[in-house]
Amino acid sequence: MATIQAYESHSATNWRAAIEGCLLVGLGAMLLRKTWDGQLALYIHPRYIGLILVTAIALLVIGAFRLWLVGSDAAVNGGQARRGNAVYALLLAPLLLGVLIPAKPAGSALVDPAQLNVARRGYTPRSALADADSAKWTLFEWMFARYTLKPEEAQGKPVDVIGFVYHGPEQAADEFYVVRYTLACCVADRSGVSLPVKFANANTLPDDTWVQVTGTIESRPGNGAQELVVINSQVTPVAQPAEPYLYP
Repeated sequence: MATIQAYESHSATNWRAAIEGCLLVGLGAMLLRKTWDGQLALYIHPRYIGLILVTAIALLVIGAFRLWLVGSDAAVNGGQARRGNAVYALLLAPLLLGVLIPAKPAGSALVDPAQLNVARRGYTPRSALADADSAKWTLFEWMFARYTLKPEEAQGKPVDVIGFVYHGPEQAADEFYVVRYTLACCVADRSGVSLPVKFANANTLPDDTWVQVTGTIESRPGNGAQELVVINSQVTPVAQPAEPYLYP
């Protein structure tokens, strides 16, 4: 009997250790692959990629060590096994998400119209508008121009921006928003910046189409601040940028 119990305990321990090791190695390998393929920039600010790379290597080392110790683990009681199951689920969820869901940037489905062009703490409008040539401004700079430029200063300024198409729920048929997200850390803290664009064929542009928009600015009254609208617009479909987000 004692021999059977020892065998069952040893087998259970091997099973648990194998699961833990495989999950850790799988997570580490998934993060390394996304780093190698350049996909991490779709999730986080580039300054954190080095930290993710170190984490991936650490997971691989710990997972390999866990697999190496499979045969020497001691038996665990039921309470430890239940806690282990919860840990497995926490490790398995990001692994499945990372492997099964294609990497792509946040798009129009996550746009909150009420949160577009909301200046966040720590952003510096004065430095954002340091370049007097507005044709070089990104949508991030245009967000600050909306709040800091007088209507007569904004009127007629040239625009040349890249972003994805978003059709607002109450937007006119001949308008769309060209949108880009800014990231301070990761996709979870994203903030949308945009310009409305008057374009006769706006309804032919599907949401999430990446476009380059050129034209001039028309200032019109808005809710709490002037609204800057691109008129005389030319809209050209373009490939998604290698870095789809803007970094303040």
